[in-house]
Parts: sequence; structure tokens; C-alpha cells
Amino acid sequence: MLWDGTTNRMQEALAVFHPIVNSRWFVNTTIALIFTKYDKLRTKLAAGPLKAYFAEFEADNNVEEAAAYITHKFLSLNETQKHIEVYYNSIVDDQWRLGETAMDILQRVRHDSLGRGFTADSPSSGIPHSRLSV
Repeated sequence: MLWDGTTNRMQEALAVFHPIVNSRWFVNTTIALIFTKYDKLRTKLAAGPLKAYFAEFEADNNVEEAAAYITHKFLSLNETQKHIEVYYNSIVDDQWRLGETAMDILQRVRHDSLGRGFTADSPSSGIPHSRLSV
């Protein structure tokens, strides 16, 4: 991906994600979908509506609704019904630590590879995230 200043990066990310999430190479793999620029989303929404980029977006122009919409856009590309874990992080906000998210993901992969799987009661790092499947 080359930076040209005109490409909608979200549309580009969706186009890249689709073949990965549906690849035969990842049939039995849990996918971690990590949004790392939650702070940038907040800034962009303050500058203009998400509807300018996604005409079908009808909700309020707040960060939570926009994040939910964007998450849905990605999860709707999952044609295999595989489990996708969704994480939101912001590099500039101490509350959202990328290192802890990585450790949480590694812990989940380790448990899954041992055949134990995770449940809603499984320990987690306490990072705000969603475990979603479509």
C-alpha cells in the first residue's frame, strides 16, 4: 500500500481484510482485529461526519457509534463464521495499552492452542475490548 493522499484508508483496509479473514489458510484460526488509532477516529469525527466517507452511516457522529459501525463493516466480511476478537487501542491514551492487548491476545492463543478455549469467565488483562463473532 502506497500513500497517495487520496485513498480512503478504511476502504483499503476492508479490501485487504476480506481475503485474509476468508482464506483457507486461516480456517481454524481465531483472528484478532486490532484498531490502533481510536484517538485519530475521535479527531477525524470532530473534523467531519463519518457519513462523508460511508454514505450508509446513519447514526450520531460520536466515537462509540462510529467504532461500532466500522467494526460491523469488518465483521460482515467474515464469510466463514470464524471467531474474531476485536480490540480498540490508542497509542496516546494511557488507558489503552497496546502491550497489554498483545499479551491478552498471546494468552488467548496459548489457551486455544492447548485446546482449552476461552469463555466469558476467562481471565483477561482488563483492557476494554470486545470478543465478537458474526
